[in-house]
Order: sequence, then structure tokens, then C-alpha cells
Amino acid sequence: MKQRMIHFWLGLFQAIFPEHLRRDPAYWRRLALGIVVTFLIITQLFTFEKFVDITSGWHVAGGGIMAALLAGLLPLLELGSLPFLLSMDMSRGSRRISQACLLVVSAVWFGIVLWCFLAVPMSESGLFGATLPLLNGWWTVAFTGLVGLAAVLVVREANEANNVK
Repeated sequence: MKQRMIHFWLGLFQAIFPEHLRRDPAYWRRLALGIVVTFLIITQLFTFEKFVDITSGWHVAGGGIMAALLAGLLPLLELGSLPFLLSMDMSRGSRRISQACLLVVSAVWFGIVLWCFLAVPMSESGLFGATLPLLNGWWTVAFTGLVGLAAVLVVREANEANNVK
């Protein structure tokens, strides 16, 4: 019975992930980053009605209009990066757009967090929306920096793999 159960779960795993995903560790790195980005999106959108209040607390140039724009643009860019991170089959152009969304959202988050850390101390980070209210600090700079570094690495790795083929 135990062998049957193991065989069932192994078969299910193999049915979900195609052969090329199981062979290449680059896909697993993208999937891990995709899980992080998905967690960010879910927590931001779960209390989206309060996200504008958080972004306006950052006191970015442009006032309320920029705060509202950031509140809508950040989750949208994160969502746009998911097709690349989840290794969906898509055209080359769509893949490039998804990669660009990942790089842009990583850079924007890093810039916002750095701005808040230096100019607006004790403001809410907004990384997890209002779902997990956390203050800005060195950890937010480190977290977004590491996410940005991971984004650059997975995009570079994917582009190098496509150039080899």
C-alpha cells in the first residue's frame, strides 16, 4: 500500500511538471522566485483598498497621484513577471516582456525601499501590503536587494540558455 501511494504521488508530480522542468535546475530557481513574487502579490492584493494609503505614506515625488499609480503598478508588474517565473510556454516577445516586468518591479521596489529607509524612517514598507504591516528598515533593503539580485540572475541564466540552443 505504501509503495502504491508513493508511486501515485510520483506519477502526479511527473504529470504536473514536464520532463524538461524536472531536468533543469534553472526552472526550479525561477519557480522559487515565482513563489516569493506570488506571496507578495497575494498579500498586497488581499488588502488592496489600503495599499494606496501605504504608498502615500512614502511621500514620493508626485504626491497622491504617484502614490495611486504605484499602488496599481507594483502588483501589475509583479503579475506580469509570473509567466516567465512559472516557465509558461509563450512567444519570445511575451517572454521578454515578462522578464522586463520582473526586472523593473525589482528595481522599483529596491528604489522605494531605499528611499523610505533614508528619507522616511518609520514608514510602513508595503512589501506585503497592509496584510502584514511591517516598518521599513535594513531588512527591507536587504530583502529587496536579494530579490533584485535573484531576478537578474534568473533572467541572465534563461537568456544564456536560449542563446546556447
